[in-house]
Amino acid sequence: MPIFITHDGTFHADDVLAYVVLSHAYANGPNGDGLVRTRQEGWFRSSGDLFVFDVGGVYDPGARRYDHHMNDRPRREDGSYFSSVGLVWRHHGMDFLRRLHPGVDDGVLSRVWARLDMGLICAVDDLDNGIGEVRPDLFARIIAAFNPQWDSEATFDSCFLEAAAVASKTLLAIVKGELASERATEIVRRAIEESLAPSVVVLPAWTPSEHVVVREAPTALYVVFPKDGLWYCRAVPDESGSFRNSMPFPRQWAGLRGEVSANVSGISDAEFCHPSLFICGARSREGALGLAMESKRIAVESTKDP
Repeated sequence: MPIFITHDGTFHADDVLAYVVLSHAYANGPNGDGLVRTRQEGWFRSSGDLFVFDVGGVYDPGARRYDHHMNDRPRREDGSYFSSVGLVWRHHGMDFLRRLHPGVDDGVLSRVWARLDMGLICAVDDLDNGIGEVRPDLFARIIAAFNPQWDSEATFDSCFLEAAAVASKTLLAIVKGELASERATEIVRRAIEESLAPSVVVLPAWTPSEHVVVREAPTALYVVFPKDGLWYCRAVPDESGSFRNSMPFPRQWAGLRGEVSANVSGISDAEFCHPSLFICGARSREGALGLAMESKRIAVESTKDP
């Protein structure tokens, strides 16, 4: 069993999250086994299977030492400073991902590693080094809130493990979401390749697809997909994250439902059109495709000279 050594007393998101990564990668998770919280230098010079992080004044990955509290602090390529979790993630993040998700392609895990590094990990690095704004909802602030209050009888060590449990659930959920995003991206790419019309992408099921379609199918105007017994047709935004659509549905469809929607649109099984004109639906795949084609026809006709 490895020994995980960090400082005692007040903890922050970087040492808690570093412990979570290492304990999942090389032990049975952040249950306290092998954890030593101390500033006694004798521990740092001990022999054996040790990981020392956020304490000791040494950054030496060969010796498994990951501190950043020194004059010559380790930096990223862009010049920003690492914290202990940034260093641990740099050298052990892939082992963490491989241990938790065996069999997943290393290319996929590498992309997940990079997104977490530039997202959660980098944000914690910055805050621990005094860069950025500590908002009430920020992960680092949430973890720091687990420190015992001045009049509490709780110990720092017991509170550290409570924070580690929350950090572990958070990190595992983020990784799970990133892997789901990778799977969705592959489905959308395949649908784009198989698309019969350049303006419509038909998905076999709903997936979070907006950013992939915007990036990789620049001519697509609508995405069609089944969900909960209906077939939906969604307008593609003009850019990822935008509320503006490249070709919104016709204004006369706004807010219509049921038979009225079918009569006005001319699609016999049309069910609704959202008042904001970004999504509509029908009872069949053909109906949803018909809504896409009719919407495009109306938009094109409206641009012609009278």
